[in-house]
Amino acid sequence: MATVYYKGLTGIRDSVTGITFATTTIDQLVTLIAADEGLPTDYYKISLDGSPTVNDVYYGDSSTKLSAIGFTDGCTVICTTKQVGSKEERQVQKLEIAQLKRSGSAGDGSSLTIPGYRILNTYDRDLLPTKYTGNSITDNANGAVQVAGDGLLSASTSSKIVTGSSTNFTALTVGTVISSPLGFAFGTIASIQSNTQLTLTSNCITGASSVLWQYLSSPTLVVGRPWS
Repeated sequence: MATVYYKGLTGIRDSVTGITFATTTIDQLVTLIAADEGLPTDYYKISLDGSPTVNDVYYGDSSTKLSAIGFTDGCTVICTTKQVGSKEERQVQKLEIAQLKRSGSAGDGSSLTIPGYRILNTYDRDLLPTKYTGNSITDNANGAVQVAGDGLLSASTSSKIVTGSSTNFTALTVGTVISSPLGFAFGTIASIQSNTQLTLTSNCITGASSVLWQYLSSPTLVVGRPWS
């Protein structure tokens, strides 16, 4: 029984074990990797690291066993996304991969401390500016926009208090989500003390020191859409 390492669609490096190269095909290996990482099998294309011509496109749907095409115990395969189907299917595929990565649950080495983990990790396509239905584009009716805040913001992940310099916090509304320009949420406003201090509903999600910030013009929508 052998082990094959893989670099998955979410970027994780993991392995599948108990493989018999003399009886296993490359399509069966794809199924094992997909099940281990936690995504549908039809999302995957794989190739043998160092031998890109040894791949599931060439050897898929065949009776060729892994032992005949250069697989050895401890080898590595590289996974890439299979771009097929409608624009809607490809949009959902990208979101599903990102959701698994943000949830920190990809593979059997899952962890909430991995680099890809985000507290906001569940997508809703209806909160995208646009989405696809088949190959047709739909403009979602979610008119909120991100608005740049004045001044600079500072916050700590060990506190609910957010402070500012030359900021305009009193112009905001309780329930508004504030974030960095890159979309990393600081949190949801619970109360506003002054133009330079406010309190979040929970400790700040992302720490910051004298950084630019923004807020969503409609508190009913989630910052960093489509994530919540």
